[in-house]
Amino acid sequence: MCGILIVIRKNDSSLKKEAPSFHRALSNLRFRGPDYEVETFPHERIYFGQTVLSLTGEFNKPSGDYLISKSKRYQLAFNGEIYNYRAIKDKHQASLFNMPDSKLTDSEVLVNLFDTLDSKEIADEIDGMYAYAVYDQKDRSVQISRDPQGEKTLYLFEDEKDIIIASDIKTILALRPSIKLNLNELKDYFSTRHMMSVGRTHFNGISQILPGQTLSFSLDSSKWLTTNHLKVNSWIDPDRYYQNDKRSIEDLTDELDAILTESFKEMIPTDREFASVLSGGVDSSLLSAYAVEFGNPKTLVAVNHIGKEQISHDLIAFEKILNKKVNVVNVDAITYAGSIPKCQNALSGPIYSHSFVGQALQSQYVRGLGCKAMFGGEGADELFGGYSCYLDSYRRNINLPFSMSPYSTFSPSIKFDGYEHDEIKSELETIWQKALQAYSFVEDESERAAHAMMNCDLVHQVPAVGLRGADLMSMMWSIETRSVFLRRKLIKFGINLPMKFKADNLETDDVFKTKKILKKLFVKKYNKDLLFKKQGFSGFPNESGAFLGDKKYFITPDILKISKNELLNLDRSTEWKLINMEYFLRNFSKYIP
Repeated sequence: MCGILIVIRKNDSSLKKEAPSFHRALSNLRFRGPDYEVETFPHERIYFGQTVLSLTGEFNKPSGDYLISKSKRYQLAFNGEIYNYRAIKDKHQASLFNMPDSKLTDSEVLVNLFDTLDSKEIADEIDGMYAYAVYDQKDRSVQISRDPQGEKTLYLFEDEKDIIIASDIKTILALRPSIKLNLNELKDYFSTRHMMSVGRTHFNGISQILPGQTLSFSLDSSKWLTTNHLKVNSWIDPDRYYQNDKRSIEDLTDELDAILTESFKEMIPTDREFASVLSGGVDSSLLSAYAVEFGNPKTLVAVNHIGKEQISHDLIAFEKILNKKVNVVNVDAITYAGSIPKCQNALSGPIYSHSFVGQALQSQYVRGLGCKAMFGGEGADELFGGYSCYLDSYRRNINLPFSMSPYSTFSPSIKFDGYEHDEIKSELETIWQKALQAYSFVEDESERAAHAMMNCDLVHQVPAVGLRGADLMSMMWSIETRSVFLRRKLIKFGINLPMKFKADNLETDDVFKTKKILKKLFVKKYNKDLLFKKQGFSGFPNESGAFLGDKKYFITPDILKISKNELLNLDRSTEWKLINMEYFLRNFSKYIP
């Protein structure tokens, strides 16, 4: 895991004299990679900076030679993990590698693949979470790419002089401090359940490379070219879907068990301490069982928001089965509120979901134990039908303009003077139609709508919200979160399961109505008595408003042009958004236009 900063000069002048300013900007990414830094100029018009959290191969390779291909043609800046890099090494051993696994890194495997494969072939071959830039010395071009599930983000800013690409927003702001907030993007937060944007950001001129997108910038033509776009929906296979429809849930559960086993064997860090989340819910508890079986986690960890958690304050039954203690991080309202500005600083924005604070405090705890990685269950609900909304028959309607999942629908809660949310409204309409099209082969309209709802959440809401928390809230404490359910084989397995194995309205046992196949596997690892009712994310979001003073002194209404009448009788969800926004605008006031 790393942080990367790329600067490309669009005219013919050299960047090298600006090295000190780039070095200072790179320091914003040291929390993502505290082990060492690599800074190079692959070309006088290109700067590559990388901070490294070492999780594969030798601990310290500060020279950066391993980021240059053996042919010397390609040079890499890389953030993430390629989990199947050993298998790729074995496949290409004769032409690429002659070193033992103990010294090899996934970065070396990736950069050397460019000598034999094109960008599309590389995207099809590598399985992991990644965001990278590679300079091609022969073609004089820089290629930028991001994983299709959207675990790792690359932010991009471009003006008439430079292109700046970084792992987070604040690193770009360090080089362009005059950039101002996009207030319309902040207003859009009040039209969705969470703060959700895949391609845009809430800063003017800063965008995101889309999940699965590969772009190439030519130094000679000064033009961008999209060379590939690998999408999760391209893995939906009608033949596999209908084959699965004929199989028993026991057979499919065995296949899921085999995939998780293979995934964990690849993902367990070697010679690095790691942790695994065990909150008492299905996803994290199931993953912790595999983590204990195939590795030796330094700790199992849970967050307990005092007085609010139904499960995670008491996990003795799980401890007995796994024969390993679960360390509980207790969080009160004061600690929660005090952490909001820290989290917003890491995000350079409002907190996308109030669960982010707990994720940050959990990561702080495991870092204190000397861990470098942590296993989490992001994506399981959206992939395997964990939300009750997927069951509700009134929501399953293909003729509606938006997904009826509350996580990816359009639901404005406040009116703004002269603003109608047209852009995000159009975006949500588009993803709903694309999701319906992806499952157009499903004849039953109710089932097709349920698949489309889950698909919108998986390809839009998960990378925009959940994965930003998994990445940025853990990396603010130099912890890499590994999301097992978002391995490529697991995504392909999940998106090609008929709904009766995920969110099943016809299931007579209420326990198995949602996330059916995961719960079947859970029972094999634990027992049915430990299948507790889903509790969602706890915390103290609304209680945090008490630390901001009287609402009549809030600056948010004036800045976003919210009429006072709109602030009367707010529901709890909208009240939290107002509190969240107030914290942010006070802390980032210098960016207000």
